[in-house]
Amino acid sequence: MEKTVENWLNQGFAKSTYRVYRLGLKLFLDFLNETEGSGWTPKKIVAARLEDLQSRKFAFEQKIVDFYQWLKDYETKPTVTPYRRRNARSGKIFEAKFRKKGGKKFSDNTRKGFIHGIRSFFTYHRLDLRLTNQQKRLIGKKPRPVKKDYLFELEDIQKMAKVANPQERFILLAGKDCGLRATDFLSLTQGTFARALELSEKQNPPITLGEIYTQKEGVMAYPFLTQDGLEASKVWLLILKSRGLRDDKAPMLTIKSKELSQNLRRLTRKTGLDPHGKRVRFHCLRKFLIDRLSLRMSESKWRQIVGKQIDEGAYVSRLDLEESYKSVMDRIEIPKSTPLNHERLSKIEIDLQQSRERTEKLERIIADLERDKEERDKHLLITQEEWNRLKEEQQEMMRKLKMAMDRVTAREKDACKKPE
Repeated sequence: MEKTVENWLNQGFAKSTYRVYRLGLKLFLDFLNETEGSGWTPKKIVAARLEDLQSRKFAFEQKIVDFYQWLKDYETKPTVTPYRRRNARSGKIFEAKFRKKGGKKFSDNTRKGFIHGIRSFFTYHRLDLRLTNQQKRLIGKKPRPVKKDYLFELEDIQKMAKVANPQERFILLAGKDCGLRATDFLSLTQGTFARALELSEKQNPPITLGEIYTQKEGVMAYPFLTQDGLEASKVWLLILKSRGLRDDKAPMLTIKSKELSQNLRRLTRKTGLDPHGKRVRFHCLRKFLIDRLSLRMSESKWRQIVGKQIDEGAYVSRLDLEESYKSVMDRIEIPKSTPLNHERLSKIEIDLQQSRERTEKLERIIADLERDKEERDKHLLITQEEWNRLKEEQQEMMRKLKMAMDRVTAREKDACKKPE
């Protein structure tokens, strides 16, 4: 796999997204080799797109539309493979006949998923596709998920925060404050939150996290933190420091995108929250924020905060975004009567300090034990050398004694042989 593709796919996509995007790029290469001539590779696509942008021909936009039409007539190759099944009662494995796969056409949602993957590939390499409205209509809107997302209420988040551990609390509260996608949230570094905490000592929330580049749409997001996110991130940074993992350049979380959703689902089970058959995933926190931001600010503002594409002339200054975000904080921030307080935070800091002192004491004890062990090893080495010397002396004495006994025995035999 080429580096241009490997780096793009290894951004933390979900498994299903990874498979769709990889297959979409492969089919796009097949399409180009069939229609434009052979020899197309991902590296060549990037170079051709760069030349396309410099010449301002924008030919790849039409290629995408043609690719979408080409996919309508594309039929997957049929495959027949043997497979095994296990009897549910007896547990015995028996051979079934064959499993047939392929030989079908792609659904409309799958084709749109391929197109979305190709656009993501170009966006990753900063070569965004600029489809016209007519071209967008020919492709249609993005595929809708079969299962709807659960829409969190502030009360739900409040209950979940009470039972969350520090990592879950950070994911929940910082996630609902920022409204970023999973991959963008995981890219946030410890230094980003440390600077926000320093800034919070000089001014009241909301506190900006600065400009965050979004991987999916290739635009800048301007997220903020309320007191909820600030306290949760402060506790998590202290814990990282106690574990020896504090580094401004390192990410706040070293987990995969799907684990963010798994943490949220675990919290819903802890609180007994019933999602009524709807999906609980990290993206639900993004929807939670967008729903509340859109109540009191224009679309161009909230899209800029969460990192969605806007028109070039719709740019809003950071100070204006901060004031607009502040007007919505009463719908985003957990009421102060809940256990989001400085008393608990101070207790955690004291516990961490005591843990550090205990760690230093244990390190001193371990150092003393290692010195004692070295002395014992040295003494044992000397004792072993003495033992070997004594053993060699004993062996030498036994050898000499045996030789003497052999001489005495020989004399006695000679004496017996002499005539009387």
